[in-house]
Amino acid sequence: MTEGLFRLALKTAYAYNGDGYSRGRGWRCVLRPVVALFDVTLFRKVRKAFGGELRFFVGGGALLDAELQRFFYAVGMPMFQGYGLSEATPVISTNSPRPRKCRFGSSGTLVQPLDCRILDEEGREVPLGQRGQIVVRGENVMAGYWKNPEATADTVRDGWLHTGDMGYLTDDGFLYVLGRFKSLLIASDGEKYSPEGMEEAIADASQLIDQIIVHNNQNPYTVAIVVPNRDELRRRYQTCGNDLAALAREVAGEIDAFRAGGVHAGEFPDRWLPSAVAIVDEAFTEQNGLVNSTMKVVRSRVEEHFRDRLDALYTPEGKRPDSAQNLSSLKNWWNKASLTEIRGRIVAVRPRSVYRRSLPHTIRRRDRSQNRNSRPAKILWHRTVPSQQPVFSRPVPTDRDIVQKLCVERRILPAGTVQQDNTIRSIPIFFSGDAP
Repeated sequence: MTEGLFRLALKTAYAYNGDGYSRGRGWRCVLRPVVALFDVTLFRKVRKAFGGELRFFVGGGALLDAELQRFFYAVGMPMFQGYGLSEATPVISTNSPRPRKCRFGSSGTLVQPLDCRILDEEGREVPLGQRGQIVVRGENVMAGYWKNPEATADTVRDGWLHTGDMGYLTDDGFLYVLGRFKSLLIASDGEKYSPEGMEEAIADASQLIDQIIVHNNQNPYTVAIVVPNRDELRRRYQTCGNDLAALAREVAGEIDAFRAGGVHAGEFPDRWLPSAVAIVDEAFTEQNGLVNSTMKVVRSRVEEHFRDRLDALYTPEGKRPDSAQNLSSLKNWWNKASLTEIRGRIVAVRPRSVYRRSLPHTIRRRDRSQNRNSRPAKILWHRTVPSQQPVFSRPVPTDRDIVQKLCVERRILPAGTVQQDNTIRSIPIFFSGDAP
């Protein structure tokens, strides 16, 4: 009953708000008293759960989902999308609470004073509504990169900042940002398409895909590099009858939900959906350089890092979901998951003087190849007797700060409970990932 009433309230508010810009205009004005009633009885309680004082909030750094904006606008806590970059210190456009200054899916209107143009690949300005690279000029544009004149000359030309982002302007002044200008998919016939929205939608809709990069550089068909979700892999592996080939086909089949007849059919043109998938056993992270400091995937580095896998996808064998390379990657993922179970506990011990009496007999053995008095001893792996859990042990006089930090960060112990006098008591630490 309550859920049904809330859904009706949302549906009514969605109709009243329209796209945000047309809120309450035209025939929608008749819904105003109904929306006001739902606001008093339902939406006010939602706002109270957020503290009751939140008027609106602004998102940036990545495209906000229009449905998410529509929901928060309906319950009275608008989520306004903005756009900018550090080189423009840092705002270029934004939606705002002012009348006729918000439209779902857009990045809002330009801040003033600021000039904006949309240029094609040849540097020519295109008409309103056509896509191209966003370039801006104004007092907020940087003078240049610190001690990097080459990069400055490439980015700032005659006072115009070339953002590298693709978008378009509407006739009423709203800016739409579609993705990176240099990240476009290019088909063999020269047609171009921005992949960011498709990648985000696939990763959001699939429990089996954690990360995905779609690629086409004047090739006959589009391909993708996929990082699977380890936990879901383990579950699906059992439902597939412990068959890696069937599991590989399931990973590739996640994209079929966006093809004709699928649950998400029609969201993207079929010609741009990946026809072949490379399942890789290495996630895109900041540590391997595939994600930058702002936690955005660096497409060019991913493509270069997995160049051999991309090339293989354009061969008859590599195009198969159950190719040898995909099966090898799945096997590596499975081995990592199994190893994680073995690494289930780290035992942090006190200094060497109490090392022997602090640990079970099964992990007292030292590395005979090292001097008995050398520190630290080589890390040793031991399986305990069946009634005990496997443990990973290491003497940690020099790792005290690391272990303490892990304990506090992972909320195993509250801050201040680990001794500060250069000793650490035996502490079981459980990890969801690999042990360091």
